[in-house]
Amino acid sequence: MYIIKTKKDLDIIRKAKVIKDYFLDFIEINFSHQFEILNDDENITIEEFSLNNDGAFVLLETSDNVRRLEEIGLDPNSGLLNTAPEAIRTIIIGNKKLYEVLVLCNNQYALYIYVPEEIVDCEMLEWIDKNK
Repeated sequence: MYIIKTKKDLDIIRKAKVIKDYFLDFIEINFSHQFEILNDDENITIEEFSLNNDGAFVLLETSDNVRRLEEIGLDPNSGLLNTAPEAIRTIIIGNKKLYEVLVLCNNQYALYIYVPEEIVDCEMLEWIDKNK
């Protein structure tokens, strides 16, 4: 699992080459949009901007379990499946399919959780269909 709250987080992941560039490009565009929307201080650059008080982008890996996401504040027993997402999008990047799940934790904090198709089982697919 990778948690992105700053441009530096993105840069570290990109340098480590653990995520494909085309996917990081997609996340970076979304991060830039959040910067434009949430940054109310024109003196802060995108390099200084942080989502610490507003949320995070969470990139799940094939080794992650969608039912065990207490690390990002979700229920320790059912994780993502115990949330009422604001939105779910199916995204195809390159030859990979993933799901973007937007979870609003409160009025000011949101998680964009990216779930690779490889870790989506039948129960998760039913949850996606129910919440789309």
